[in-house]
Amino acid sequence: MTLPSPGRCTATCSGRQRPDLAGKPCRNPPVRGGTVCRMHGGSAPTVKAKAAERTADAGLRGVLAGYDITPVGDPFNELLTLAGEILGMKDLARDLVADLNATDGPDAHLAVYERALDRSGKILGDIARLKIDSRLASISEQQANTLVQVITAVVRRLGLDIDDLQVRAAVRTELAAVQA
Repeated sequence: MTLPSPGRCTATCSGRQRPDLAGKPCRNPPVRGGTVCRMHGGSAPTVKAKAAERTADAGLRGVLAGYDITPVGDPFNELLTLAGEILGMKDLARDLVADLNATDGPDAHLAVYERALDRSGKILGDIARLKIDSRLASISEQQANTLVQVITAVVRRLGLDIDDLQVRAAVRTELAAVQA
């Protein structure tokens, strides 16, 4: 979302204050982040809120344009990492609320804690709903089965017996070396 061009207000004048402008496009600049000037509703709370949202969004997009953002390769693990960060934030906010005294503005800290609880509940619900743990286990099992098939095929191609104890010991040794 980009900010509207800062040129002119998009409203049409009613001519109440200046009859010569009735029905003509307004010539005033719009409020920052808005599409209309203050005379045509730019001072209304909802217009101000939407204009502030547009301004913040445009600023954020401008900052993000300077980052080299890489696509997520493993969304399951990224979601689990995000869950860990959110739960850490919740724990930190809980500790802040517990350490407050009445003069520290507990309402703001409590709001942060409540928001962290809501986010924690949402992310954990998402993880449970997506059954990420069973999907990760399934992926690991598929990888293990593929590895077993490859090792078995290589051993047979070399003319060896996969059931030979020396062959099995050699495979175990090599797998342990790779994992270390």
